[in-house]
Amino acid sequence: MTAIHAISLSKQFSDGQGLFNDLSFTIPCGVTALVGKNGSGKSHLASILARQSQPTSGSVEWEGALSP
Repeated sequence: MTAIHAISLSKQFSDGQGLFNDLSFTIPCGVTALVGKNGSGKSHLASILARQSQPTSGSVEWEGALSP
């Protein structure tokens, strides 16, 4: 079983524009979908969860057998 824990994630761009602020959640193992309007930050959030980019603040923790 693998779970992803996002803890107080925030993403702000260099021009000062904020995408999300203080976002916390847990994704349990199984099928999960990330849905939302165009431009709402889904791709940025996915890249942070996949550790391909860094949040401005906060952290992501992987729990379980597949932890990186």
